[in-house]
Amino acid sequence: MPLTIVLSTYAGVLFFPDAPFLYIIVMALILAPTDAALGKAVVVDRDVPKQIREGINIESGLNDGIVFPLLITLLFLITSHESLSHDGSWMEYLFEQILYGGIIGGVSVFTTAKGLNHAISKSWMQKSYENLTPLSLAILTYFIAEHFGGNGFIAVFIGGLFFGNFSNYLTKDKENFLESEGEVLILISFLVFGLTFIPLTYVFWTPKVFLYSVLSLTFLRMFPVFLSLIGSGLTLKSKLFIGWFGPRGIASILYVMTVAQHVSAEKIDNELFGVISLTILLSIILHGLSAKPLVKSYGKDLD
Repeated sequence: MPLTIVLSTYAGVLFFPDAPFLYIIVMALILAPTDAALGKAVVVDRDVPKQIREGINIESGLNDGIVFPLLITLLFLITSHESLSHDGSWMEYLFEQILYGGIIGGVSVFTTAKGLNHAISKSWMQKSYENLTPLSLAILTYFIAEHFGGNGFIAVFIGGLFFGNFSNYLTKDKENFLESEGEVLILISFLVFGLTFIPLTYVFWTPKVFLYSVLSLTFLRMFPVFLSLIGSGLTLKSKLFIGWFGPRGIASILYVMTVAQHVSAEKIDNELFGVISLTILLSIILHGLSAKPLVKSYGKDLD
């Protein structure tokens, strides 16, 4: 992923020489994380080797946690001379966001997980309400962290790690429920993205923007994957398969919302936002349509 960010930034400078350099890096960061939800057929289909499925799934999860601190660092650099000038240095603010978010997320979810284990073992909670616990806990953790000066997204990310490791809650049927619940939220997010962000940015979809978006989904993603898989022993088709299935979805949409929250409208580079919206839209369509056919083709070749 670091190579993808560097390569995307370099390409952004070539394509958009008049855009501020920090904004180009922000664009590269937003488009770096992958979303396994768009390629669900890949990570659940048994015809795809377990090593490949787990690699794509783990990459999607780790990317979010790696990119987000870098993104908010850049946003604070961009906005430091405005809203943060009277509160102290941007470094102090950034440190508080990451530290408080991580501590609050870890402590609150660890405590809740242990309490939940005890409550379930004593049958203090009705079965119908158990399934709602993770979603409500995520929302509560987010707002607690934001209230005390931490970053809510970091708190929820760290909290999720703690919940998965310290709670006995996740039985198979609850995992299935949470997965279905998550899919509904993903579909709602895509709907909101299509209704709000696309109409605001489609006027900036120039040929240059379209070309960069296509490169972002192909060469700027696949070339770094090829380099990282040197010596892995995987076949060319497996490398192409992993390289293609780097869809951009929920994480990128979430990061766009974060940027819009921190950066004033008059400072937003419209062309770069056009790249982001078009890349996500193309990914939703292309990765969504190609997942099943490519999985079948890949599985047949392995047989």
